[in-house]
Amino acid sequence: MDKKVIIADDFENVRKSYCKMINNYFPDTKIDEVEDGDLLVEKVKNNCDYDLIITDQNMPKMSGLKAIEEIRKFDKKTPIYMISFEPAYENFAIAKGANGFIDKTNSYTELPKLIEKYLKE
Repeated sequence: MDKKVIIADDFENVRKSYCKMINNYFPDTKIDEVEDGDLLVEKVKNNCDYDLIITDQNMPKMSGLKAIEEIRKFDKKTPIYMISFEPAYENFAIAKGANGFIDKTNSYTELPKLIEKYLKE
């Protein structure tokens, strides 16, 4: 069964590097990408079959924290992880409904563990 992930980050090179990393571990994973929180909420609302949601905090139009809060209004179960350079956001992300937080400086070592946890069959 193919897995689906959505990645929200306003920097295309970051999104592409996360996509490449995920596809290295799980080549059959379908990955959607968005560059802001508004689009993240819209995509999740219209495609409520994601296995994992990964969001940055600082994005245009809607922050990752606000996006998490909005998604949790209609989707209580899909795992959401925030990735940010600012560890101070961790407690806020959890309070808004995120399942966890990854410091962006460690994302290339922590993201594979997260992928393994949620995407393995």
